[in-house]
Amino acid sequence: MRDEVACISFVRKNTTIPTPCLLFRPRRRTEYICIEEIAGVTLESQLEHMTIPELDCVASQLRSHIGQLRKLESRGISSVNGGPLRSCYLWDPPKQPLRKVGEFNQHLREAFRRVYRSSERGDRIVECFPMNSAITFTHGDIGPQNIILQGSTVFLIDWGVSGWWPEYWEYCRMRQ
Repeated sequence: MRDEVACISFVRKNTTIPTPCLLFRPRRRTEYICIEEIAGVTLESQLEHMTIPELDCVASQLRSHIGQLRKLESRGISSVNGGPLRSCYLWDPPKQPLRKVGEFNQHLREAFRRVYRSSERGDRIVECFPMNSAITFTHGDIGPQNIILQGSTVFLIDWGVSGWWPEYWEYCRMRQ
């Protein structure tokens, strides 16, 4: 939760991306926060019924949102606070921030080797990832379930795994 609070604050301060306001965060270590409820519907619930012009409008705003995130200054591969990444999508997240994409890819290679119990399969997967990718600020979980449509405005919610990731990470996450 601490990282999500920091991400929401960081994104609201440094971009114009519509994001919920943080309403309350208990002082004690707890696993909840209170954020503004965005009156609207998820893209997931509307996708099948939308017209091409409506989809174009959503795509245009998402392109702008992602473009704003990409312009934020990199701190290496880390959480918004500069600590290690936190993600339920990594079986074994790095224990500390990483400086280079090659280090991140090596970490993935080792994780895939453990999961698949095969160095060959892990190597083949990671060889698909660029070694010299840029490090960019990434939402980390952009999908139709985390996109809220409020009239013609596109909000992004669920910033819990945001941080500085290899540029390819957002695309990989969206494909899952």
